[in-house]
Amino acid sequence: MPDDGNACFRGCCRGTDAVRVDHVVRAASGPSSSDARVARGDVLYHGPLSTVFYGRFGARAIAIKRPKLRTTRELDRYHAELRMMLTLEHENVVRAVGASAKPPNYELFYEFMDNGAATEAMYAHGWTPTWQAVLRLAREVASGMAYLHRSGVVHRDVKPSNILLDRVWTAKIADFGLAERESDLRASLQHAIYSTEDAEGRARLAGKWIAGERGAPSGGFQKEHMVGSMLYMAPEVLMRRVSTYGADVYAYGITICEIATGTVPFSDPRAWGPDERSRPSIAALSEKIDAVIGTYCAERGLSDVSAVWLPPAASRSEQASAAEAVLREPLDWQTSECAFAPPTPEARKVAAEFTAGVFATAGARGADKMEDRHVIAHGVGGVPHAHLIAVFDGHRGHEAAEFAKAHVERAIQSEWGSHGDDIASALSAAVVKLDEAFCARFDAIKAKEMSLSKSTQQSARNPGCTAVVALVWGDRLCVANAGDCRAVLARADAPVALSVDHDAQSNESERARIERDFPGSLRQYEGVWRVGEVGVAVTRALGDADAKAHGVVAQPETVVVTLDPELDDALILACDGLWDVVSSEDAIGMIKDTVKEPSMCAKRLGSEALTRLSRDNVTVVVGFIRGARTCENVSWARAF
Repeated sequence: MPDDGNACFRGCCRGTDAVRVDHVVRAASGPSSSDARVARGDVLYHGPLSTVFYGRFGARAIAIKRPKLRTTRELDRYHAELRMMLTLEHENVVRAVGASAKPPNYELFYEFMDNGAATEAMYAHGWTPTWQAVLRLAREVASGMAYLHRSGVVHRDVKPSNILLDRVWTAKIADFGLAERESDLRASLQHAIYSTEDAEGRARLAGKWIAGERGAPSGGFQKEHMVGSMLYMAPEVLMRRVSTYGADVYAYGITICEIATGTVPFSDPRAWGPDERSRPSIAALSEKIDAVIGTYCAERGLSDVSAVWLPPAASRSEQASAAEAVLREPLDWQTSECAFAPPTPEARKVAAEFTAGVFATAGARGADKMEDRHVIAHGVGGVPHAHLIAVFDGHRGHEAAEFAKAHVERAIQSEWGSHGDDIASALSAAVVKLDEAFCARFDAIKAKEMSLSKSTQQSARNPGCTAVVALVWGDRLCVANAGDCRAVLARADAPVALSVDHDAQSNESERARIERDFPGSLRQYEGVWRVGEVGVAVTRALGDADAKAHGVVAQPETVVVTLDPELDDALILACDGLWDVVSSEDAIGMIKDTVKEPSMCAKRLGSEALTRLSRDNVTVVVGFIRGARTCENVSWARAF
């Protein structure tokens, strides 16, 4: 075979036509390279043994695993994992798509799992599985494990966090950093010593015993095979025996029980029994699961179990539609005549030129996880010189953002007659009113859901959203911001920030406010400041009812500026899906070099965010102070 470079640095791992191991990787924010087909983005997971990044392999989303290689043994493990993954191919085993097997950053590329790990679905998103979901997942994991065992592989770290879910919720076994060939484990010195010993090393195998301190074998090799996660580790492994297929079966039983019940079990006579010899093989378990599924489907007239991670599609659609209808139901807010001072004729001309467009996409999170909402309303309340644009970035659900979108215009009209000419006070009061109304209405929705469901986790749902709201009144622009969306004005081709981020990590004044008024509410999660036990990242938001007692407030900060059509060109409102990867300077520069049509400029910014590997929903609203300009206008201006 000719040496085309498709091999690791050592030469012990050779790639295939489909999976190359000699890829060049560039940072998403770095310069492009003709050699680099792989772009590395933000960190998805940071653990003691490896860091996982979000990445792009051409147009495909991938996960980039970079193990921490501090010793020669750890480097050996990397090459062993790479060699193993090049040989494995099964629909229920996560697939390797490439590698960068050379210094300084040894990396492995895996297909991206859109719905994350089973633990994330259970504990972060409150997923309560139906029995169909449990049976389907149990069958898929058993199928993947049976394939591994037929291939002579012992995984050694089966647990819910290593069961990943793809875009259509198919379960796949991941993380082979501790996996070994069963034949290698059987041939190990530790297996020879401990296959008949008890924990104290009293029984010996054919006189083969290495004396050490207090009768234990010397050296650290005994710990090399005591690997895995304690809750899922078989008793014999804790007794220093080498992991076998039976240890995987034990971990499988614990894993499926935890997914089914939400609780790690303490005892059971079969799959996680203390005696390895009493446990069934994974193949036998697969047959039993198929039998259970057959009985389940026969009793219910089903052809097979489906991916019912949520209620059935029809019911789910009906429930979602009912909830959305409740969120959109009119509120008993009385509108009043606006008390703002009428603008001058010159100011009315400024407002008459204002136009806006939007680009919104779910991005890397997937179409079923779009939690952003936006509003563009011209002639608010029938007033031709009043324009409203807003972006609402939902978290822990889309409901708060949906509610704000439906009612923000009426909320403003209900307040603009009660604050004189103080636009900022009226806009601030409208945002607070939205928050109070949403919390009350969503409590009613939850109470109704609870009466129809046995899931106590429904009561724990407390969605929220950040909000940036801009009201143009003649030549006056007022921006109200609560959270980490941003408003930026292009003035004389330079960015002017009209908001500050309200998040616990970057905003020291917000942390000081919470520490002063709500002592003990700030916590650090993996070195990042969060608010309350639920760990909300932002300090101001609508909704988030369970975080209000810890200092999260809906009161926005406001800014009022007078627009100058000679200096001011564009206004950008966007969620953090844009600002996480695109600076204000870059955004203004891109608008300057794009045809002055607001929707096209918004799309340019949103597309750039995706190119730079934004991991969040992306919503961008662009407003032009001097109106849209055609391609001919731009070309003529540049020609001279």
